[in-house]
Amino acid sequence: MKSRSIVRTLTEDVQHVHLFTIDQLMVGTGATLECAAKWHGDIHLACYAWGVNTLPRLSAFFAQIAIESQNLTATRENMNYSAERLLEIFGSRFDSLATAVKYAHRPEMIANRVYGGRYGNGDEASGDGWKYRGGGLGQLTFRDNYAACQRDTSMRVLDNPDLMDNMHVGAMSAGWYFHWKGCAAPADAGNLDEVVRLWTGGKTALRERRAFYAASMDSMKGIA
Repeated sequence: MKSRSIVRTLTEDVQHVHLFTIDQLMVGTGATLECAAKWHGDIHLACYAWGVNTLPRLSAFFAQIAIESQNLTATRENMNYSAERLLEIFGSRFDSLATAVKYAHRPEMIANRVYGGRYGNGDEASGDGWKYRGGGLGQLTFRDNYAACQRDTSMRVLDNPDLMDNMHVGAMSAGWYFHWKGCAAPADAGNLDEVVRLWTGGKTALRERRAFYAASMDSMKGIA
């Protein structure tokens, strides 16, 4: 009930705030007009709620969710990979091509292997890897992160990870993650690479994120 009250208050407040248009969301995320229009309200609310409210912050945020959600089309991580792709991106989790072949194109098995035993997840047999795979527009991953999100937002994503498919939850969890990881400061400093490091732990799709960031910065000139 408390969470619903907070959401109601935010929704009433944000009606008087203009952060970005549907067209600017399209540019910043590479989304189609249909996707951008569908997501605009929930993303706008999430940005307002979590202080993603300046040109560099919005552009940095859009660049992350563009990649993580595949241009606002995915709210759960697919995990359907070929053996060759598994070795390329999860090589430390597969000791040979033969092992990778056994897991290829079996999304649940893959998630449990590559995410099992990490950041609060149980071992491979626990099923936590699949349960707490990437979710929401920001692709929040791992039990510890789901627990932190539930703690800070009152959204019951730890108890029910499939809530990440809900548009409000999918957007709000991404806005929360931007705030929780401390992305505002490097965004304000124009340091997108640091935002990407905080978000992903490395440089995943850095070139593509830079391109979305630059396009967004250009499209939203005039925002403080």
